[in-house]
Parts: sequence; C-alpha cells; structure tokens
Amino acid sequence: MVLMLTAAALLGSACSDSVETASFEPIDSSFELQDTVTTLPPDVVGPEPGAGPAFTFVNDSGQPAVGDDGVACVPGNGCVFKAGVNSSRTLSVLYTVDGLPIENVLVSFEMTEDSSGQASLVAGAVYTNANGIATGKVKTGEAQGEILVRASVNSDVVSPLNFEVVIESKVNDTLTISATYNGPRPVSYFQAYLYEQDDNLKPNCDDIESLFNNGQATLMSPIKKLVPVPETFKIKSSDMNLADGELRSYTVVAIGVEANPETDPILAWGCDNLGATLPPIGTGNVQVELVDRPPSYAGTYNVTSNFNFLSALPDDVEQIVGFVFDFFKSPTGGLLSLACTVDGSTLDSLCNLVFNDSDSPDIENPTPQGGLIIDILDALIAGFTKETVFGSVFTTGKDISNIITDFEVHGTITFDVEPGPDLMWTADETEDTWDYITVQWTLDANCDPLTDPDCGNKNFSFAAIQPDDPVIVGNFEASVQNFYELIINPHPLNVQYGALINAVIEKVLFPVAFGEGNPEYPVVVDSYEKALKALIGGGSECLHPTYPQTCCEKFAEQVAGGGGGQATLNVLNNTCDGLVTVGADYLSSYISSLDADTGDNFLVGTEENHTCWLVDADSNMVIDGIGGKEDDMLCKWNVSISLLGVDLVIDDATFWAARAD
Repeated sequence: MVLMLTAAALLGSACSDSVETASFEPIDSSFELQDTVTTLPPDVVGPEPGAGPAFTFVNDSGQPAVGDDGVACVPGNGCVFKAGVNSSRTLSVLYTVDGLPIENVLVSFEMTEDSSGQASLVAGAVYTNANGIATGKVKTGEAQGEILVRASVNSDVVSPLNFEVVIESKVNDTLTISATYNGPRPVSYFQAYLYEQDDNLKPNCDDIESLFNNGQATLMSPIKKLVPVPETFKIKSSDMNLADGELRSYTVVAIGVEANPETDPILAWGCDNLGATLPPIGTGNVQVELVDRPPSYAGTYNVTSNFNFLSALPDDVEQIVGFVFDFFKSPTGGLLSLACTVDGSTLDSLCNLVFNDSDSPDIENPTPQGGLIIDILDALIAGFTKETVFGSVFTTGKDISNIITDFEVHGTITFDVEPGPDLMWTADETEDTWDYITVQWTLDANCDPLTDPDCGNKNFSFAAIQPDDPVIVGNFEASVQNFYELIINPHPLNVQYGALINAVIEKVLFPVAFGEGNPEYPVVVDSYEKALKALIGGGSECLHPTYPQTCCEKFAEQVAGGGGGQATLNVLNNTCDGLVTVGADYLSSYISSLDADTGDNFLVGTEENHTCWLVDADSNMVIDGIGGKEDDMLCKWNVSISLLGVDLVIDDATFWAARAD
C-alpha cells in the first residue's frame, strides 16, 4: 500500500541550525540512476523572465528533468524515478523568480508514502544554492516497493512537486555492446568507440566518417571477435566514475576489420545514437549493425587526358587545319591546296589542272597531270631538304597530325574532403586543373619509342599557350555509385579553343617539327608565315636576315633548276611571296575566329554511358587511381563545345589518373 506524507516548508534563520545537509555518498553505486536525459519535448519549457516565482523539477546539472519512464517531469504531473534495493536516489528542484535562480530558499522534502517500509530521507530540508537548486535524497532498504516524496517551499504561489521512486530488486548497471555483419567482406573483428552526447544529443550518426575521423571518443573497447562466436563489450557505471544519480548518453560507432584495427583497413562500420546510456535505460543491450564502408577518396590525382581536338572542328575549319598537315605530307600539294582556297580567281586554271575538285582541293585526289606535277615538285623539294628536319619528316612520312588528333593534356583532379553520407561532393569541394600538354616527337630523339613510352616527349604549359588566361581551372559536382563508380558532372573550363589550336600549331608543332635549324642561321619557327616559308625554302635558315636568299627566292631557283631565265624566277618568287603572306593570314585568322572563349562554351564531364572505375590497387580502402592506362580501364570524357554558334562534341576523349598524395 502506498503511503502519502506531506512536507511543510520552513523559511528563516531560526530553523537553519536544525536543517540537515544532503549527503551525496551512494550506498551502492550499482543501483544509481539519473533522473534526466538531456532534451525535452518541444511543449515543455522552463520559467521565463517576468513569470514570477516558479518551482520545477531539474537534474543535478540544473536542466529540466525527464523521468526514468521517459516522460518529462512537469509540475502537477510529478516525476517517476527508479532505484535499486539498498541504494539511494537524489531528488533535485529549482526555485526561480522571474526566471532568475533564488539562493537560500528552504525546500522541505517529505516522504508521504513508503510501501517498502524500509526507505528513509537523508535530507528533509535543504536550502537552495546559488543556482537556485535544492537536492534531497532517499535511501532504500532490502524490500521492493514505491516511495512518494513531496518537495515544497513556503509559498502560496507555487505548488509542491511530487516524486515517485520505484524500488526494484536490482537495477541493471551494465551497458552491453555487440555488433553484427552480413556483408561480403572478410570482417572478423570489431571495435567500439563511445562518444559522450551533449544536451542536444550530439554527436549523432548523421556522418560516421566525420565523427570517427574528427570526433574525440570517450571510451574505446578492446578488439572483439565477430566470428565464429560473437563477443560483447560491457561497461558499468562505476567504470565511468558517474556521480550519484548522473545519467550519460553516448553515440556508439563500431568498426569492422579483418584482424587488427591498428594495421588493417576498416572494412565496415555502423553507428547507434539512441540506446547507449549509463546507467542503462531498459535492457542495456546495444547491437550495432555493421555495413560496408566506402573507401577514402579525398586527395589530389594526377590526370592524363587524351583528346582529338580536330573532331570538334566544323568541316570548313578542319579543312583549314588540314592544310597545315598537308604541307608535311606533300609540301607542293599543300601549297597548291592553299592557293586554290585563298586566291581561286588568280589560280583557277592551275587548280583545275592539278585537282579533280578545285572547290575542295585535296592532295590525295589530284588529276593524273596534277599527280605528276606534285610528285616532280615534291621530289625536287625532298632533294634540297634532305639534310633538314623537314626533309626527314617528309621522307619518313611522319604523321605530325597525331600531335593534335592525339592531344595529351596533364592536370589534376582534387577532392578536398571525403564525400558526405550520400557519397556526393559539391562544387566548392572539388577542383579540376589543366597544367600542360605533352607532344611526342620521336625523330632524332635518340631513344626507342617502342620500348620507351616517354621517348621524344615535350611539355608545354598553358601559361605559354594562352598567356592572357594562363590558369585553366574548374570546379565540379561529383558523386560515387556503388563505392567505386565515379561520376563527374559537366562543368566549364576556361579553354580558348581557337587560340589553343593556333598556339599548339604555331608554338608547339612548328618549333618541334623544324627544330633548331642550321646552327649558322638559327631561327625559331613559331608562326604560320615562318612555317610556310621554311617549308618551301627547305629549312628555316632562309628566314635568317643574313641568309643570302629569301625562302621564296631559294624555292624559285630550285624549282626552275637554273632554266627559264629571270622572268620565270620572278614569277615563281612573286607567286610564292604573295601566297605565303595571304595564306599565313588566312590560316591564323580563320582558326582564331572560333567562338570558344571562357565561360560555358567548353564543358567537360564523365561519359554518362561508360563506367569510370575508381581503383584501390592495394585493397587498403584508399583510392589509388581513377581508371587506368589499359584500354579497358580508360575513363571517358564527355566534352562539348560551342563553336561559331554550333554545339559540337569532341570524340574519343579519354583519361586516367593516379593519386598524387
């Protein structure tokens, strides 16, 4: 039977000498339970300024209390606590006026009922401290039952507060943590980490990666087996040095490894932020389900990309670039093709004689007479260029168009952080840079390209290629599917496409193709005009100001073979000069007119219908690369570009990357 006692509140110094002070030494700490958790339902509020006197339930930290039954302790409804036999329990209240704590207010604690018949009050009357809190205490005996305690102050404004303490035979004091794993990885052991929660129940399980890497664990378990017989980790309240009646809540992170957490990568993990408290509430058993964890992605990767930049050019622009390559296949045919394009009215009869289609001159499609003319003139040029770099290119048939049709770009991809739980990155967490291009020119490189993949490689920075905008950089959104499938969303890069093509031809291709020239007449060939002159002049020495002949004079003299007189030489020389000047301007201006400036005109992202695999080569749960050099491992770029108002796509764009850090 439940007995009820009513406590009277006494105020004043006359009674102060007889007031017992509360003792907080537990009789049996294994039976202690705290009266609160750290948050309240949204409809439970504390006293507000201007609210007058208030008398409320609190925990020992002064926060609004929640009973051991999980119900908020509210004046008028009471507060339910639990205690074990031969144990004790603290009971705390708060007195405020207008929201401010009041010190030295006498609070009376009265036991109004004790069905166990063995309970007693340690402190019957207690003054509030500087925080307005007064704490009473009850002790239990060997019998089970219920205790009702009323706390009151000498006030007609506030009502007494009623505590109900349920005495149980034994209160569980042990928190037991276990783990399970049902995935495909060789997870045989687990280790648990406990993170103490704050008043807002933080940290929680929203981001296991961040919590495990950056959080400060309160306690770490020994290594426990998952197979063949699962082991558990047990913690008692006494292990954590809890104060009498104190309750702590924890977030538990468990990691799964093959054997040793100190040396083996984490293969799986799991989290629980609801069930772990000390002393335990309920059964005290917390089982963490382990799931496969994603590998570590963050870091910088060195990227090698290959593009066929000609594939995105409109047909008419590609034809113009083709003229440049034609000079290296047949200098005569290339010159005649260019002549037909830039000055058809003057040379119509010549074009009709040489090419089957004078409107679209092609050195691979000459007339019978044209083929004979081209072969004779090419043989003459080959003869007087045989000691030059160009002569070697011409006679060996080196396909220099590979420099642009297999355009190699080197840069980086950076993931500043690990992705969130959704395995996604925002644009401000990533970066894509293009640093330099590589061209391969194996002629006279003194190495074997069949055994040395870097034979003849020459690097050119974008600072030299587009000096007005030297840093090519972009930021992108990205995500990972199934842990190892990378998706990079389309994003703009500040590539000036027309300027890039021109720069590669003039500043990369021509200097590489013509080399250093004659040591007696050193000239760097780095423009269309110089290249045309050097081609038809049999080398770059004719560009030197001290050379005895101009390139066109040298060409005219060699073609005329000493015959035809001065008039023939003058015609050949003047035609050559005019064609070089007009042709060079035509080639440069046409390509540079491409409308592909910075902004959204140049977009790059991974190909939607092709899987770009992330590679963990040593199985240590850290990504080592993106794709691979092998054909079946290459990732594919989806590159779109707007040229002259037309949306185009660069074909056969591939890339692979290796971790740099």
